[in-house]
Amino acid sequence: MNVSISKPSGEFIARLEIERIEDVPEKLQELHSSGTRIPLRSRVEAGGKCWGIAGFNPIQLREESPRPVRSSAAAPVIETQWRRHGSRSGGRSQMMAGLAWCIGGVVVTVVSYMAASGGPGGGSYIVAWGAILFGGFRFLKGLASSRDR
Repeated sequence: MNVSISKPSGEFIARLEIERIEDVPEKLQELHSSGTRIPLRSRVEAGGKCWGIAGFNPIQLREESPRPVRSSAAAPVIETQWRRHGSRSGGRSQMMAGLAWCIGGVVVTVVSYMAASGGPGGGSYIVAWGAILFGGFRFLKGLASSRDR
């Protein structure tokens, strides 16, 4: 009987061969002890049953419902279109956030300079260069992200 182990994201980790379904925890413990990285909440499927890994030393399994069967041809197309749309709007939101940080830094600098220069003998003021640079960097990063797609 084959045992399939996959990460919570669905990425394949390993496939084991067992004789009885009762051997699943023991084989998983051996695999984990051999250095194979198995994240928590990984999915184990064998003989029509599904479990999620809830802990290690010893392996703790909790029963889960089987995954619905999807058409393998349609899924990547939908995912790719969603990612493209998400990246483009993500670039715009990064640009707007960067612009807000940059303008905020300039406003703080100008207002503090005006307050300092209005007093007798001058005074000290704040140059919010961190906010200005962070905003400029984030704006450029968003611009590059929106142009990639």
